[in-house]
Amino acid sequence: MQQHNLTAKRAGLVLDFTMVLNAPMSQAHDGDGNDERGRARTCSERDVVGDWGFSLQGSVVGLGPAAGVGVMHLDQYGRITGAETVHLNGEVQKLTFNNGSYRVFPDCTGEAVFIGEPGTGEGYGTVSFAIVQRGAALQLLATTPGRVLSGRAERLHR
Repeated sequence: MQQHNLTAKRAGLVLDFTMVLNAPMSQAHDGDGNDERGRARTCSERDVVGDWGFSLQGSVVGLGPAAGVGVMHLDQYGRITGAETVHLNGEVQKLTFNNGSYRVFPDCTGEAVFIGEPGTGEGYGTVSFAIVQRGAALQLLATTPGRVLSGRAERLHR
């Protein structure tokens, strides 16, 4: 069992399961990506600042099925912290992350990099996301090679 823990940590799983965020969108938007006046919607980091709950499902190449749930905080400086429970090929682990960063693009997509706690070997991972439902949720896709994971994040507070 110890060997599997190290394998999962080296795989960077903690980082792939980490994208699910509290602040209203900077302007009202319709379902077509436009504001109430029909102008193209734009987003920034302030649209995702806050606390989020998230889940991801899929697999890790060479290790098997994977799923995770957790919470994370995105601050106004582009940093991410949080914790998650990961289920990898039948083994459950509780992990924390304190060294991550994110950025949001004007088209309301973004990307995040997660780095585990220093000295723990918990690894590294990347996620792309799209801001949806007027900023109430994020669609997530792991972009770390070997991770076939997707999921969703929802705001914990409004």
